[in-house]
Amino acid sequence: MTPATIRRTGSTSPHNNQPPTCHPHLVSMSLTMPSPPKPRILRCGRDSTRPARRRDRDARAGLIGPGGLPELLCHPGRVEIDDRVAVVTGAAAGIGQAIACRLAGHGARIVLADLGDCTQTLDMVADAGGEAIPVTADLRDDAEVQRLIEITMERFAGVHILVNCAGGGQPTARYPNATTAQWSAVLDLNLRTPMLATQLALPALSATGGVVVNIASTAGLDHAPYAWPEYAAAKAGLIRYTTAMADLPSRMDVRVTCVVPDWVRTPRAEAELAAMTADVRAAQPDPIPLPVVTDAVIELIRNDDLSGHVVVLRPGREPRSLTS
Repeated sequence: MTPATIRRTGSTSPHNNQPPTCHPHLVSMSLTMPSPPKPRILRCGRDSTRPARRRDRDARAGLIGPGGLPELLCHPGRVEIDDRVAVVTGAAAGIGQAIACRLAGHGARIVLADLGDCTQTLDMVADAGGEAIPVTADLRDDAEVQRLIEITMERFAGVHILVNCAGGGQPTARYPNATTAQWSAVLDLNLRTPMLATQLALPALSATGGVVVNIASTAGLDHAPYAWPEYAAAKAGLIRYTTAMADLPSRMDVRVTCVVPDWVRTPRAEAELAAMTADVRAAQPDPIPLPVVTDAVIELIRNDDLSGHVVVLRPGREPRSLTS
């Protein structure tokens, strides 16, 4: 199977990205322009050069019409998700599960990666009329991350979307009381794993003009004391990693973006709310609804102008761009 090029159109798992505490305080095909001998494309406000191999690939796929313009390009800057391959880590529950189901509803084919059981997510994707395969993997293990990408390529022959949602953890101790191995594992899962998954997926993403969406946390933005320092540091690193990769479209035709939610109304959050006393609950803001998070993810995927872009989601506030 030849990987399709992106078209624009008008729990309890340790890989669940929600920290286990109460409230803690879009894939692109380039627009080619007929400018021999090399076509020029408009990308993120900058002109860059599309390699000849990508133009040839698009021509074979029937995506380039007369004059070098994509025939299916109805609205510049908008990316189609239908029939594209999306890898979602941390997909067994919570935010990752919601993102996987939302992508399936848009017609994407999903690879569900988690150390936990993805059976429920598979059923939900099927109910949405989507297609998905589960990959059980400990994403803190380099070999398991490599295997995830290999399985995706073997099954679907391409990757268009990578959502790095695996995160959080189940700490028995927190820095500075945690052992070096314990706090290092939190850094690994919440920062090193998304960086590694992106790195290993880059050849496949570059071949399709793909997009990465990292899921961070406002724990990485705030300046107040935080009870889980290693988690906050990892999420801060993930946000800065995203912005540091803003020029990747000009080099590899891949966009890296990030959603930074506050406390999100997942099933685990609901359980935590139910366990609170009335006074404690009254002091907590309402968690962010899951659809607000998935809306942000879909917009980052579909908007081809966004690279190195970070969207912050706070309870009761409009989404805010950290990089505009």
